[in-house]
Amino acid sequence: MGCLSAQVRSGWCAVLSLHMTWLVWTGLIKGLGVMLPVLQEEFQSSTWLVGWTIAIINGISDFVGPFAGPLEMKFGPRMVIMMSGVLIGGSLVVASLATSVIQFAVSLTLLSGCGISFANILTRAMVGRYFTTHYTAANGIGHAGHSVALIVFAPLTQLLLDTYGWRGAMLLLGGICMHLVPCGTLFTDRPTSQRHGGASGDEYAPLPGDSESPPQSSKCCCCCCLELQFSGARCALNFGLEVFEKASFYLTAVLFISNRLVNDLWVIYFVDHVYAKGLSGQDAVTFTAAAGVANLVAKVAHGPVVDRGWMGLRTMMVVTITVAAACLFADPWMDTYLWLMVNAVVFMGASGVIGALLDVYTKDLLGADYLVSAFSWMGVLSGFATTSLGFLPGWMYDVSGSYDGAFILMGGIWSVSLVVMVMEGVMYKLGWITRDSDKK
Repeated sequence: MGCLSAQVRSGWCAVLSLHMTWLVWTGLIKGLGVMLPVLQEEFQSSTWLVGWTIAIINGISDFVGPFAGPLEMKFGPRMVIMMSGVLIGGSLVVASLATSVIQFAVSLTLLSGCGISFANILTRAMVGRYFTTHYTAANGIGHAGHSVALIVFAPLTQLLLDTYGWRGAMLLLGGICMHLVPCGTLFTDRPTSQRHGGASGDEYAPLPGDSESPPQSSKCCCCCCLELQFSGARCALNFGLEVFEKASFYLTAVLFISNRLVNDLWVIYFVDHVYAKGLSGQDAVTFTAAAGVANLVAKVAHGPVVDRGWMGLRTMMVVTITVAAACLFADPWMDTYLWLMVNAVVFMGASGVIGALLDVYTKDLLGADYLVSAFSWMGVLSGFATTSLGFLPGWMYDVSGSYDGAFILMGGIWSVSLVVMVMEGVMYKLGWITRDSDKK
């Protein structure tokens, strides 16, 4: 009973840490998005350059993702998550001293990018390992940190900005992000997995006697070759390269990239988009807060619906992707206060469900043992997309004076996910891929 209680307690600690990780990540990006006009004026730079700098933070966090697995195996999730909190908070403190866009970008990308990546990947994987039942609900609660950040950080950042200026606001946001450190202290050793290999702590490999040792002259070359092969295989295992051998990985990767890219661009540019439509900064903050409430409700409510079988995982994903894409396509015609509010609320409600269900979808196609590898390498692929296209909405605005074309493009990007969902269904029917849910 004590062992079971410890397992349950560790699972909910993982949910809390995942919640805090999303809170810090989204809060950082959303806070910088609110400060985008001020930073543009402070550094006397164009909109697309400052916006791209913010987008690159996510890009860097994606590129370093594959190191999360080896770091976890070397130091354990506890130490890695604690150091991630230090990196994120410290990056904001350093960025508050910047006098140019380059200094601002370097301080944020190199430090916070790494911290965000390691903490997010490990906490998401830990929740997937601990929860074999009610995973959708637990994962939704963890992802709800993103929603809370949308509600809280936009008005909070605006208040700090008006009261202390952008440098003071950065310092205080850094202090808030440091709260990820105590979350790391809640972790114990990761649940064991046979895929990562290794004998148990009570077993010892026998040492061969002198009589059993082969002559070096006849075995040296063979031993060296075997050792090199073993080292290469172990390196591939640590970095999760074996996930590329699975066709299911590429399906989940396309969905993940589409979701991450569109959501990152929306979070970064939405406030400036509202300015461009002639509304005030306070209106933009209100829209963001309302959208965050919808996102929070959707993330908490969808879990029981899927876990209890009231709606299938894939059915809900298709419905929410369609709704979110429709909101983006309709955005150019949403010019009034009321319609912008409705559009933001519906979009973020659907977006919240998609983001949480993607983790469940990934576990269903790849299994719990491959979550760290899958999250890491999907992050790398999405990092290329975010870094390459993160400037595009700002550039389109600088050229045309409107974000309408950018939001239509974002809707088109998300529509690709519907095609992938159809492909996954066909491949499953043909027996080319399997699902983890079939084994239960």
